[in-house]
Amino acid sequence: MKEGNSEITFIDYMETNTLYRGEKNFKLDTMSLLPGRYYLDIKWVKDNNINIDKEIISFDVISETENRIS
Repeated sequence: MKEGNSEITFIDYMETNTLYRGEKNFKLDTMSLLPGRYYLDIKWVKDNNINIDKEIISFDVISETENRIS
């Protein structure tokens, strides 16, 4: 999440699961997130080099947790 020029990390990097044909997935629990715009960075390793793609995905949390469907 961003606040002005600052970035706030709510969830640190986490491992993904490998699916059929090498596809990756992960589950993101948004129930604990406050309303606002969030950005996902993708961190990956190739040839022992760590790469980070910043703000590859963005999404909005628009309601309080008690109003969300689980």
